[in-house]
Amino acid sequence: MNIYQRATTKGCQYETNCTAISIWEWERLMKGHRPANRLKVLKVALLSNVIDLEQYKNERKKPYFNPYNHFITKTHVIYVNSAIEHFIKRNQ
Repeated sequence: MNIYQRATTKGCQYETNCTAISIWEWERLMKGHRPANRLKVLKVALLSNVIDLEQYKNERKKPYFNPYNHFITKTHVIYVNSAIEHFIKRNQ
């Protein structure tokens, strides 16, 4: 079971964003990050109330352009919007 499946079946919770933590904490949370599937990250962000349903629908549209990449780590899904990383922790 991958992190997306765990986050959607076992739940997830919004932990923090990059503006509320130190650079050392940011580096710890970003350790081992890799690019993520945009549509799956949007679903996890919606489930954790980082974005609302209207924003979710707008971001799924083709003409909408978000120049930022989303990431995943072993424990977090990282939704990026307006150069702010939102760390969403999956439940164990």
